[in-house]
Amino acid sequence: MTEAIDRPDGFAAAEARCEHLVDPLGIDRPDPSFSWRIRASGRDRCQSAYRVLVASAPGVLDSGAGDKWDSGRVDSDATAGVAYAGAPLGSGERCWWKVQVWDGDGRRGADSPPAVFE
Repeated sequence: MTEAIDRPDGFAAAEARCEHLVDPLGIDRPDPSFSWRIRASGRDRCQSAYRVLVASAPGVLDSGAGDKWDSGRVDSDATAGVAYAGAPLGSGERCWWKVQVWDGDGRRGADSPPAVFE
């Protein structure tokens, strides 16, 4: 299982959403969009990079892999409108996903909790 980085300063990805919904079922898009919020203690804290992982099973995601899509580390402060760009999704296919984030100093924060979409 990939260990989330426990940050004493509280920098983490949270509130993962797909198509603006929490764990939606019945997405009718081949390229759903993802969004999340940053939770950080202190002022003037920002995201400098993200990585979205989408997997076919929770165990794959737990291992730190995205067998459906791995965006790789993307240097960006974007937290919304990140479009899926992985393997084609099948009708009724359930996927698990999470986002990893890095702060303005390039340190990795805690991953978002796993989320699902179908």
